[in-house]
Amino acid sequence: MFEDWINGDVKSVLLVEPNFPIPSKSRNHKNFLPIGLLKIASLLRNKSIDIELVRYGFDDFDKDDVCLDDFKESNMKNPDLICITSIFTYWANHVKSVVSYYKCLFPDTPILVGGIYASLMPIHCKEYTGCDDVIVGQIYEAEKLIPAYDLVDVGYMSKEISVFMLYNHELTYDELESKRALCFEWGVQITDCRFRPLDDICNGYNPAKRNGQSGEEYFIHSNWTDKGIRKFRRNVRRHNICVRHDVDYHSSLMERKKIPRDVAKKYRKQSYDEIDKKIIPDAWTPKVVHDINEQDFFKIKTN
Repeated sequence: MFEDWINGDVKSVLLVEPNFPIPSKSRNHKNFLPIGLLKIASLLRNKSIDIELVRYGFDDFDKDDVCLDDFKESNMKNPDLICITSIFTYWANHVKSVVSYYKCLFPDTPILVGGIYASLMPIHCKEYTGCDDVIVGQIYEAEKLIPAYDLVDVGYMSKEISVFMLYNHELTYDELESKRALCFEWGVQITDCRFRPLDDICNGYNPAKRNGQSGEEYFIHSNWTDKGIRKFRRNVRRHNICVRHDVDYHSSLMERKKIPRDVAKKYRKQSYDEIDKKIIPDAWTPKVVHDINEQDFFKIKTN
């Protein structure tokens, strides 16, 4: 068992993901991230054990040329334990290559192999790869932990991430609006969903009705009003536009080209605090919490 290897003598652990033949664009996809190693990393950190992660470990090498001085993949030059992950059984050769490489590099350090292949074919894995032990199945103490995502460059920009928000439910407009403003501080978008009861067979909500609708036409939670529902949906839409375009305000008048082009071009480069609110009266910023009764729709005189 994995726990048997984690004793008082283990102060540093090297975690290794072999160089599996995964396309470069997919290496950081959720299906291929070494989640098991990342959870083990969290577990070991909780035990004050130093860890390092090596991704795409050596796959092809000459054992006569292996030299610790040439080992640039990690700053850990004398690990107490090495943990290698595995995926598909037909990629077992990549696991074997990595085990062989690290046995040449650190001949006195125990090497453990876990993951899918190791769990499905533990006897074959131990004999074929030459590792010191095979970890079968999950490490339950690690399974409940949040993976140490800081060890991998997942390649996501914050604006590509969405936070799910359920409105027209228990949390009020003011509570969700506060959360929305916090999401902008984080630089993330929002995926919103209007709550409807499972037994609701009538959904007459019409987003085009600015004058509002009643609870007889669609379900309105007791903590919400039709005004709050429409206001929050508009806020989320404008919030997401601002996040996607890296700006701190939105103007429906500019979006609908109701502002002269030369004026719009000038103000598009300015921040919310810099623009003239008399020229852009409907400027809306996601940075702050918006009152449910504030004015949303504006008209301007055109020549």
